[in-house]
Amino acid sequence: MTKGFDVLKALPEDIDMVEQVEQCLKEVKKGNGIYKEPDGLRKVCAACGYLRTRIRNHDEKFFLAEGRLPSEGAERASTDKMQAQQRELKRHARTFAATRIQSLARGRRARRVVWGVAGKDRDTAPADMLAQIRNAMAEPQANEAMRFERQPSPDTLQALMERINAERKLAGREYPNYESNSEELHAEKALIKTVLKSHVNALTARLKHPPTAMDLETAKPVFVLYHILNSRIKQLDGIGADTESRRAKEESSKERLNDLRDEAKRLKVVLSKYEEAFVAEHGRKMKSQSEIEPIKKEYARFKAVKKELQALGSSTDRSIASSVATLQP
Repeated sequence: MTKGFDVLKALPEDIDMVEQVEQCLKEVKKGNGIYKEPDGLRKVCAACGYLRTRIRNHDEKFFLAEGRLPSEGAERASTDKMQAQQRELKRHARTFAATRIQSLARGRRARRVVWGVAGKDRDTAPADMLAQIRNAMAEPQANEAMRFERQPSPDTLQALMERINAERKLAGREYPNYESNSEELHAEKALIKTVLKSHVNALTARLKHPPTAMDLETAKPVFVLYHILNSRIKQLDGIGADTESRRAKEESSKERLNDLRDEAKRLKVVLSKYEEAFVAEHGRKMKSQSEIEPIKKEYARFKAVKKELQALGSSTDRSIASSVATLQP
């Protein structure tokens, strides 16, 4: 039995990017020489993005197939190396960025100190001015405007999955798959819709504005699962509608076929009786159109019924099919 919704293709390995990742790792371990290149930091960031995309693709593929995130160990064996590489590159890039920010901040502060001391008293001797600058630089004060605390990003996807699994367990249901019926898929879709609405409302209250696509990025696999469920439900409804329509057409065709057969038998009786009466009276079969005139309408209708029966593929009696020939002049 196929588990879950294995609809995502595994992201193929990009040989060029693999080589760039290895090259960036070698360069950053040697020092910050790679950042002296015009696009050095861009290369490191691109390598991090490539590794992050590969890891995310693996996690989303596993999530849609199993209904949970991969656990440590065998389930993450294929991404362990990529995660280690991505952490190493990200650590070096952040260290370099922090160093640049500190350097710029120190340069800005030094300029402000120099300009401030120089602007206070233009008659101060150069030696005294230099001493004042050194004293001011020797006792740096923290710039609270530049201070920030990195907020730990909550594992939104893990939290959402724990809630969804708890609700599913409470309802006594399993994670659905492509073989699940429409009722099970509707129940799962309703559950995920409720959880996602609650998540969006909580984000809106915390951010004080409707969340953007970037704010919802961590919950993306759950939104993907919702759309997969919706598409599968529509597909099953379409299959059911087609089946019902086909059955209705078959029933209507059978009913029409039976009506035509009954009408053909009735018309055959009428035509046969007229033919027998004509032979008894004249001692011969009909030879002209004027002799068929009294039953002209029945004769024309019999021919039309026979043609429609043939179009419907009916295996009518040979006597019904051939009786028209006996009435032709």
